[in-house]
Amino acid sequence: MADWLNRHLPAATRVRASPALRTLQTAKALELRIKTAPALAPGAGVTALLDAAK
Repeated sequence: MADWLNRHLPAATRVRASPALRTLQTAKALELRIKTAPALAPGAGVTALLDAAK
């Protein structure tokens, strides 16, 4: 899937990921800039998740 996404996503695509290790391992398969967001970490509340999506 990462190969397909790397070919089809716009170069300006930004990825926000949980700082959880497994999530980062998956996100790194993309050849995109990845920014971690503590609000996406396991146990984060709904409000924090929604704010991180902005």
